[in-house]
This record gives sequence, structure tokens and C-alpha cells, in this order.
Amino acid sequence: MKAEVICIGTELLLGDIVNTNASFFAKELASIGISLHYITTIGDNKERIISAFKLAFERADIIITSGGLGPTVDDITHECIADFLSVKQDLHQDIADKLQAFFKDRGREMVKSNLKQAYLPSGTDILTNNYGTAPGLIYNKNGKIILTFPGVPKELKSMWSETAKPYLFNLQPNKSLIKSRDLRFAGEGESAIAEKVSDLLALENPTVAPYAGNGEVRLRITAKAESEEKADSLIKPIEEEIRKRFPKFYYGSDSENLASVVGKLLIEKKQTLSVAESFTGGTVAKRIVDNTGASNYFTFGMVAYSEELKIKLLGIEKELINTYSIYSEQVAVEMAKKVREMTGTDWGIGTTGLADNIDKDNVKAGTIFVAINSKEKTEVRKLVYSGWKREDIIYMGSQAALNLLRLALIE
Repeated sequence: MKAEVICIGTELLLGDIVNTNASFFAKELASIGISLHYITTIGDNKERIISAFKLAFERADIIITSGGLGPTVDDITHECIADFLSVKQDLHQDIADKLQAFFKDRGREMVKSNLKQAYLPSGTDILTNNYGTAPGLIYNKNGKIILTFPGVPKELKSMWSETAKPYLFNLQPNKSLIKSRDLRFAGEGESAIAEKVSDLLALENPTVAPYAGNGEVRLRITAKAESEEKADSLIKPIEEEIRKRFPKFYYGSDSENLASVVGKLLIEKKQTLSVAESFTGGTVAKRIVDNTGASNYFTFGMVAYSEELKIKLLGIEKELINTYSIYSEQVAVEMAKKVREMTGTDWGIGTTGLADNIDKDNVKAGTIFVAINSKEKTEVRKLVYSGWKREDIIYMGSQAALNLLRLALIE
């Protein structure tokens, strides 16, 4: 079965919104063995939307749309489908009642334009939206299938996983699915990781492929099978072999990130953390508290950006700064130590460096220092990212600091 995704919305063409829905559908369709041949992005224009449907019907069995299901005048997806299929739109009273209840529960009066969402083209079924006011539709006739989704990612993803994905999977005559597992590594480069698993990169099912970005490397193991259980059985021995080869650099899988893994390790060890940041500007602290349960181990974070406040708030000796520069290993270590002592935590993280593209104090632009400190251990790293964008240097600094702590916690 061949699929085409049509993403509708002028804001997508203007670049105001990044089209994450297209990549979501691409991954999800592949996971259930459906080939995605085309992705079309189109504005809120009736003539062009209908033309896109005509072309999609010629070259695909499944047409999936996102966007254009709202109550405003430029939300015309269902109207266009009705015109394309040469059918009228029918009022679904159950949708209308749900809309009324939705607004009543929120203490608001439903305006007349919202009723537009209760009309669907004749001969189509409702694709229920449990997280918003815009339902989608399912059309399945003469070997052609249409599914429509709102553009809001949260609503779209829920509708897909709850209804559309199992619906499409069950329609396939020869059911197969594709399942992937991402293994994540930090502290080693892509080429070095790939070299150590070169024999596994030649596998056909499952396959192993390396990816790099954001200060880490991923090895994606992908298996094709008739069920998730069978796919898991193909993935498991390869995952175990890879993890065995990288006991230090492997840190987690799939949606895990360094901050979440560090948090789990701190909880396991019943230890706590505080951070004092300079060039990272609170990025380390934010990444930590983005994870549920951070209050169990994270107690305090501060951004001491200026030299004066590093001295006044953290108690770093001015002589130390004058001797080694504010951008130095020594200052990073002192920041980690002082914030730990000030807060009474088990660990402290300190970051300082130059995220700008101008050399200062005989320190090369892009040079950063990250440090960790406990009563028993101090570690510091110097990294240089000359020519990198400021935001990338900041993120890489947070990544390096978290990985430094992770390595200390697994020793």
C-alpha cells in the first residue's frame, strides 16, 4: 500500500511553523509497513487543495491530511474533500453535542462558526478527537482511503495512535511492521562508534545505522516482522551486543536523554545536585528540571554571569580569577565546589567559558570549561568549539557537564 501525506496550512509555506507532522507520519507509516511516496505541503486555497487530492488519488492508496479542520473561514479541508468526492456535507449531531459540552465545561459560549466542525462529507466516518474540538474523518471506498487530522500535534498524535494506526495496520493483507530502538551514546564520536560496530552495520534484518547530532551518537536498530514481539526478539540480541561493546559511552535508549539518565542515577544513589552556571545561562538547570521527579535530587541552580557576582555570591577568590582568567578550569571547579558547599548537596556542577566568537583574556573563542565536584571527586573538562554558533556552544556545554556527572555516577 502506497501513501501520500498532504499538509495543509499557509503558515507552513511561510515558515511560521515547522512541519513536524510530516516527519511524524513518515516514521509512523514506516513502522506499520506502509510506503510513503509523497509529502505535499499546500496553503489554504480551495483550488490547489482539490488539485492536490486529484493528484494524490492517481498515485497513492492512502491519503492522509493534517490541518484545516478548525472553525475559521480558512479551515476548508473537509469542504474541499466533499467537493472533490462530489458529495454534500452532513451534520453529525453527536459531534455538535460534544462541541456544546466542550465549551460549556469551560464556561464559554460556543459561537456559530464552531458548528462548522460538526459537518463531514457524506459517506465518511468520524475519526474521533478526544483532545480538541476538530474531529477527523475516515473514507474507505474503491481501494482509496482518506484520513484527516487537525494540525495540532498533540491532537493528531493521539488520534493516530488510538484509532488510525491500528485501523490501517489491520487493512494490510500481509501484515508486517517495522520497529526501531535507538541506543544513545555520549563522549565518543560517530566514526569511532561506527568502526566498533562495523560488522553489525552489514546486517539485513535487523539493520543497524549510526546517526550523530546534539553532542551524541545514536545507533538505530530496526527490525521488520509480523508482530512487535517478533521484532523485539530480533532487536534484543543486537542491542545486548552493542551495549556490551560500549559500557562507558552507552547511556540510554529511545526517548531518554542525558539529563533524565543523570536524574535516575542520582535517585538510585539517593544523592543531590546543585549547579552554578555562567556561559550556559541556566541551560543545565532547565534540562534537569524538564524531567519529572527532578525535585527528588535537584535543589538549587544559579546563573552567576558576571565576575563580580561570581565573587560576591559564590565566594570565588578574585586572586584566582586574576591568575587564571574567569574563563578557566580553576574557576569552573571553584564554581562547582562553592555551589555544592553553599547548598549542602552531594554534587555541584560549574560552567564557564566563551560562547562568543571573539577571543578574550588570551582565551580562544568557543573555549568552554565544565566541572563537577563532590567531597571525594573533582573532574573538569576543557572543550573548544571555534566557529560554532552561540546556541550550539551553550548546548554542547550543558551536554558535556551532564555527561561528566553521569560518568562519575556510574563508576
